[in-house]
Amino acid sequence: MTDIKVSREGNKRNVFFKEAGRVLVYGVIVFLAAELMRWNAANDEFEDKFSEFSYVEYMQSLLLFLCATICLWFYLSKNTTSFKFIFLLTFGFSSAAFIREQDIYFEQVLGDGTWPYPVYLILGFVVYKTYKGRFEAWEHIVQYLRTKSYAFMTFGMITILIFSRLFGRTIFWQTVMEERYFRSVKNVSEECLELYGYLFLCFAVVELVILVQKNQKS
Repeated sequence: MTDIKVSREGNKRNVFFKEAGRVLVYGVIVFLAAELMRWNAANDEFEDKFSEFSYVEYMQSLLLFLCATICLWFYLSKNTTSFKFIFLLTFGFSSAAFIREQDIYFEQVLGDGTWPYPVYLILGFVVYKTYKGRFEAWEHIVQYLRTKSYAFMTFGMITILIFSRLFGRTIFWQTVMEERYFRSVKNVSEECLELYGYLFLCFAVVELVILVQKNQKS
């Protein structure tokens, strides 16, 4: 009985230290992202802060590219036996958002309004594959709702799709700054929140990869 109690206490300590380590790592990453925002703001021209060619924008694209690449890799891998459709759906969102971030390059090379076409192709592929395996996909989604990755994913999506848009509204910043309104402040607020949301999207992918690796070992 004593050995069982010692084992349980040891497991509790392991869980505590693992979670503390996770919080520390994610906290350091968020701190570094905040420092990047500060450094970028200090080095951009006042009227052109966080433009399409800023380091914050580049970091957003990098995070989305990494998420899309990792998710596609695990979706296509024969070794992935669980949450395959979650990887597919996350790939669809990440790759679509990545292409949207590159809209200026599509306009320069192919013309105005061309960036949505590759997005349509990718989303068409994702919808087709998901519908084809809809019963398995539904099982994966239900299982995913119970995971830590889902919590990160939900927070990231709400930040990216809802809060960053509302917080970055022109009318809000015009109300705050009144006659001292500068568009660059609006841009900074929206882009910083987007980057923050993309970080949580990456955290969700990392947590999902960790979970799948555990499932494969067990």
